[in-house]
Amino acid sequence: MGNVAGKGMALPDLRWPMKLYLAGLLCCGLAFLVSYLTQLLLYNESIGEMRAGWHVYFQRAGIVFAFLSLLFFVVGSYMAAESFPTTGSAVPAPSAGQPPK
Repeated sequence: MGNVAGKGMALPDLRWPMKLYLAGLLCCGLAFLVSYLTQLLLYNESIGEMRAGWHVYFQRAGIVFAFLSLLFFVVGSYMAAESFPTTGSAVPAPSAGQPPK
């Protein structure tokens, strides 16, 4: 952003990519929380405190939250990358053995 603003170019609107990043962060946190609860339920099932099988619901929720987290991050990254203008004035990389100009 600083490089784009320093060149006098219009700043892209990154509100939606940031919202998607935040949604991905929330889903990631929920995936960690649900994974802890899954382990807690598995422990309680193993010592006979709970009926076996309840952990499966939390396990599936954790998988869904982890997948959504990755999906939101990928879509947000793509939207952010696409929002920057392409000017076509990129400086080509120097060839091997030649000093940069």
